[in-house]
Amino acid sequence: MLKNRLFSIAVLCAVLMGLSVGYSYALTNLMVDGSFENCIVGSYTVNGTWFDTSAAWSASYATGATGTYNIVNTGAQDGGKCFKSIRTDSNPLPWNLLPAWNLNAFYQVTPGHSYTIDFWAHTDASDIGGVQVQMPAGYNNGNLNVVDTVLNQWTSLGSAWGYYSYTFTAPTYAGYSIDYVGPTFSLSKGTVWIDNIRMYDNAPVPEPASILAMLSGLVGFVGFAARKRS
Repeated sequence: MLKNRLFSIAVLCAVLMGLSVGYSYALTNLMVDGSFENCIVGSYTVNGTWFDTSAAWSASYATGATGTYNIVNTGAQDGGKCFKSIRTDSNPLPWNLLPAWNLNAFYQVTPGHSYTIDFWAHTDASDIGGVQVQMPAGYNNGNLNVVDTVLNQWTSLGSAWGYYSYTFTAPTYAGYSIDYVGPTFSLSKGTVWIDNIRMYDNAPVPEPASILAMLSGLVGFVGFAARKRS
């Protein structure tokens, strides 16, 4: 009798453990080198043209702008490197940080899915700076056609590292099963620091360990029911 009770308790514990962890899931970061760890440290003087700061990122400037873009190895929010913009002009046109064209400035997303883009940023104490996060979207029929902007959010920054997160829904275009979105960060006058940029699909993707735990819970439940009947 005691053995039966102990067995029943053990099986119930397996069931509860398996079912309780079976819903955990992983988020896959779509952004390439959003922590800038693979970028080359150095300063890039504004000259009004496009250039690649690394294999993963590019920057553009308004004509007549003054200042520098920097990959620095001090003051990062996490890791060893981050991106730093020093803008000294009053030109109203934006300075942009975005994925490099030679890599693929647009990422593939699933129509109708909810996505999150998040990052860390701050400005110097003497500056009142900000970042405008934009997400142009479109489809590819042999050529990339940008037809929408699914996110356009201005963010005022503080002098300490702050975490910022925004959600958008990938649009649906008739006849196309894949969308393309191109995250763009427009930087204000002053000094702006950015680090740890991520973009991920909010749809749950079960982790292998969670699937195994859920299956073990279900097997335990079947075993428990069979034991009760016998």
